Amino acid sequence: TEIGTSDNVLSSVTITNSSSTNVTSNYEITMSNGTLTVTALSDITCSVVGPSVEWIKKDATATYTLTCTSLAEFSDSVITSSDFTMSSLGIVSLGTPTKVAVTNGFEYAVTVTGIIDGSTTLTLKEGSVSVVTGKTNSEVTSEAINVDTIAPTATYSPTAGFYNTNPLSVVITPSDEGSGVKNYDVLVGQNKDNAVLQNHTNKTAETFTVTLNGENIYNVYTQVRDVAGNVSVASSGDTVYNKYIKGNFIVDVTPPVCTWTLPSTSLNVGSTMKATVVCKDTYSITEPPTLTADDFRVLTEGVFEITKVTGPTSDSGQKYVVTIKGLKAGSSKLRIRVNSIADRAGNYNAYADSASITISNPSSCM
Repeated sequence: TEIGTSDNVLSSVTITNSSSTNVTSNYEITMSNGTLTVTALSDITCSVVGPSVEWIKKDATATYTLTCTSLAEFSDSVITSSDFTMSSLGIVSLGTPTKVAVTNGFEYAVTVTGIIDGSTTLTLKEGSVSVVTGKTNSEVTSEAINVDTIAPTATYSPTAGFYNTNPLSVVITPSDEGSGVKNYDVLVGQNKDNAVLQNHTNKTAETFTVTLNGENIYNVYTQVRDVAGNVSVASSGDTVYNKYIKGNFIVDVTPPVCTWTLPSTSLNVGSTMKATVVCKDTYSITEPPTLTADDFRVLTEGVFEITKVTGPTSDSGQKYVVTIKGLKAGSSKLRIRVNSIADRAGNYNAYADSASITISNPSSCM
């Protein structure tokens, strides 16, 4: 190849290495004013793109793309996991890089797998690859990969329980400590058979409100997904909807109802009788209270008196036995006072009266 002009001409230049291999293409050769200049085309440029996703969960993977190029021929293009360092150890594991040829170099796929929560960068060490001119790469560092192993969750406001508000609005707030909430689903079912009454999917707002309309036992289920791919954990003991957080809400606006039972509607002066009152609720009475004579009233004072109250006992409701004693001839009803019994939703009983009880003087024989 002729190089130069006029009398500064070389007809051919060939460069070989110690193995007699022609490596002329790895050099730039010029001649000027009688001076032959041979310059090695030796710079190696390495760059890294990625990760393919910013967040991964435990055992999930992300990929970096590393590209190394040079105008010179590569003498060592093998990159292994040992050619990298990490800014934080133990966050991810590093797979064996795979290599494909590209123009003037090679492209490497570097896969990382999540282990524990944290963040780390990868750095390709200086001197990991080289070209025939003896030059090697400079150090290059990636963007961070983040690992989130904690499942997202959700809370309910008000919290699960009994309520005497109809309709009842329940505010659902999803949350995640690491990568953040991606989206969530909300189901509302009735407790009787878990038939789905409402189905809301792929919600992204910071909060979501469901309205529970009408007396019923409702199950509110929320499934939350975070950016890393973690899914919320199912409530303990609940297998109806896997990975859903359950809230059990009872809408109850009906107060307990109390009903009297009398063994007789007549009683002699000086005799006693046991009247029974049973208080029932659609869903559940609170821890039933111990009632006293002050929780009852004789509507016509002086006709009979309350001498004893026992209970409660469970008998298709909460049962109390009220013992009365006839005092004088006449009649009166027996009343359980208002607000003596409450259900779990906070409803209190109205007063309830027994049938009229007649007190008579005992007959005498002459």
